[in-house]
Amino acid sequence: MAKEKDKIKLTPKQKIFCHEYIIDWNATRAAKVAKYSEKTARQTGYEILTKPYIQDYIKLITSDLEKEAGVSKLKMLTRLSKVMDNEETANTPYVLKSIEILAKMLGYYESEKIDHKVELAQITGIQIKK
Repeated sequence: MAKEKDKIKLTPKQKIFCHEYIIDWNATRAAKVAKYSEKTARQTGYEILTKPYIQDYIKLITSDLEKEAGVSKLKMLTRLSKVMDNEETANTPYVLKSIEILAKMLGYYESEKIDHKVELAQITGIQIKK
């Protein structure tokens, strides 16, 4: 991904705009944070988003939001295990929740599976002969 990001040439302002834009999908706010003119931020944000290379860059950085946010499974496991090992939080709901989250992350038990299929007969109450 890093190589792909390097292929798309953006100005520093455009990069800031893109990274800010994916926070809340607000082009006006992103333009202001990127130090474009306050008066024309709305129009500038719109214009930036119409550029294909900007759209490509946004797709790239949103394809791995975990990395963009600085989150990884290792980081989460480390933090959760610290909560579990902390004597100050021992015997608290934090420890139990940490164990539950770790167990899910490590696949010790599958999450509940819910069948979302609904038959037409269930919705309308009509009995269908088979």
